[in-house]
Amino acid sequence: MAGLNIGEKTFMMGTIVEEREAFQLCLDLAKKGLGSVSPNPPVGCIVLNKDRKLIGFGYHTKVGEAHAEVEAFRSVSDKSQLNGSIVYVTLEPCSFEGRTPSCAKMLIEHPIAEVVFGQRDPHPKVSGEGLKILEKKGVKVRPWGLDEEDVIQKELVHLTRPFFVNHSLERSFLSLKAASTLDGQIAMNDGESQWITCEKAREFGHILRSQHDAIAVGNGTILSDNPKLNVRHPKLLDKTLRPIVFDLSGKLREQIQNLEVYKCRPSEDILVVSNAKEWVGLSEEQLIVPKCLDSGEVDMDWLLKYLWSEHNISSVYLEGGSKTIASVLRQGLWDRFYLFTGYKIIGSDQGRGWSGHLGLGSLNQAKVLNHIETKHFPESQLNIFCQVK
Repeated sequence: MAGLNIGEKTFMMGTIVEEREAFQLCLDLAKKGLGSVSPNPPVGCIVLNKDRKLIGFGYHTKVGEAHAEVEAFRSVSDKSQLNGSIVYVTLEPCSFEGRTPSCAKMLIEHPIAEVVFGQRDPHPKVSGEGLKILEKKGVKVRPWGLDEEDVIQKELVHLTRPFFVNHSLERSFLSLKAASTLDGQIAMNDGESQWITCEKAREFGHILRSQHDAIAVGNGTILSDNPKLNVRHPKLLDKTLRPIVFDLSGKLREQIQNLEVYKCRPSEDILVVSNAKEWVGLSEEQLIVPKCLDSGEVDMDWLLKYLWSEHNISSVYLEGGSKTIASVLRQGLWDRFYLFTGYKIIGSDQGRGWSGHLGLGSLNQAKVLNHIETKHFPESQLNIFCQVK
C-alpha cells in the first residue's frame, strides 16, 4: 500500500507518527474527499498502534459510502495491532445510523485506547453523542487542542466550514467568485471577457466549482455568455452541478431550452429564482418564487435556508454577474469570496467593474474582508477572503 506524505517525509505502515504529524496526515486525507462527500463533511482518519506506529488510514471517499474511520480500520492488516491503539480523526465520530452505520459504535467494537478528534460534530443528531458512546465504553477522548490561530486548525476550519454553516445556521454555504483585471474590471463595455485570467487560474476555478453542490448566476451572465455552468477540469468531468439562475423578471422563460445551461445536463437539475411562472421546459418544483427585500432584491437569508431545507444543497458557488454579487455583498449573506485577478489593465472607462453596483455612500460603509490565502498562477493570482465577523 502506498504511503502518506508530509512535504518530503513519507509515512509507510509501521512508521512512527508524532502528534502534530498525525493531525496533518488526517487533514491531508480529509481533503481527498472534498467535492465528493457533500452534504457530509470531508473527514480523514489514521490509526496508530500503542507504540505510535502507523497501522491504518482512510478518508470518506463518497457520500453514501464508508466513513473515514471505517476505511482506516479496513486498511489495518493485523487486527491484533489494534489493542491499545490511538485513533486520530478530523471530526467527532458519528453516533447514529444514517446511510452508513455509526462510527462511534464501530470503534468500541475494537480494543482501542484513545480517540483524538479535530472538531466536535455540529449535526444535531451527533453533537457530543459520539464522544459519550466512546467514553462510556472506557475509551479516552480528547480534542486536538490546537490554538485557533494554528495553521493546521485554521485549515481544518476552512475545510469543514460549509458543514458547520449547514447545521449551525441551517442554510447553504455561499461562495462568491469574480475574475477581474488589476483595475477591477470583469469585462469590456461590449461584454468581451475571454480571457482576463490565465489558463491555470481558469483550471483552478473549475476545481472550485467541483467543490460545491450548485453554481449560481444572474440572467445577465446567461444572456451575454450563454455558459454551460459545468465542470470542465479534465480530472473532474464526472462532477455534476445544479445551476441556479436568478431571473426575477422571467426574461429567459421562453428561451431557456435553447441555452447551453439547459442542453448540457438533465433539465430537472436546473433551478430558477423568479417571480415569473409557466417556464417552458421547467417544472413547478424547479421554480423558486423568492421572498424579496423592500429594495426588490432577493432575500439571500431566506433563499439559502430554502435551498438547504428544500433541495439539500450544501454549498453554492455564485459567479455573478456584478449586480448579483453586489446584492449579496450588501446583504452580507456570503461565506467565502474567491477573487481571481489577471495581470491586465483595461481602464474603468472601457470596462465593467465587478463592484460598481455596491452603491456605498461613505468609506465607513466599505465591506471589510478577512484574507485567508493567496494562490499564484502565471499571469494571475487568487485571493481568498471570508467575512470579518
